Amino acid sequence: MFQHISHAMAAVGLALGVFMLSTPTFANHSENMFDKHTPVTLLGTVKSFLWANPHSLIVLQVDQNDAGHAIYAGLWQIETASLKRLASQGWTKQTLKAGDKISIEVNTALTKSRNAFARKLKLVNGNTIAVPEQ
Repeated sequence: MFQHISHAMAAVGLALGVFMLSTPTFANHSENMFDKHTPVTLLGTVKSFLWANPHSLIVLQVDQNDAGHAIYAGLWQIETASLKRLASQGWTKQTLKAGDKISIEVNTALTKSRNAFARKLKLVNGNTIAVPEQ
């Protein structure tokens, strides 16, 4: 009886392994959720920066975008690339701090919510911080 169970478990494990190798990774969903064709530049103050996988997160209080449009005003959640990709560009968990003033080019969520994916980031002092592709 135990032999049949171990064969069944081996078959399930093999099937699961083949399935995982043959399908795309769904955890890296971001590029399908954002409008890649119409970038927007937001000006705001960093409220927090979460250094975590699968994507770090910038919480940004925005008063307007670079064209002065108040329709972008509010609290935004902006995803970045993975920690590995950020670290390869020199990012650390101290790269952004609450109170930092930034200008950030983003791809906004297709749902028109205040969620976005970071593309280019510049501190108000003029220093540019490279934002790696996903």
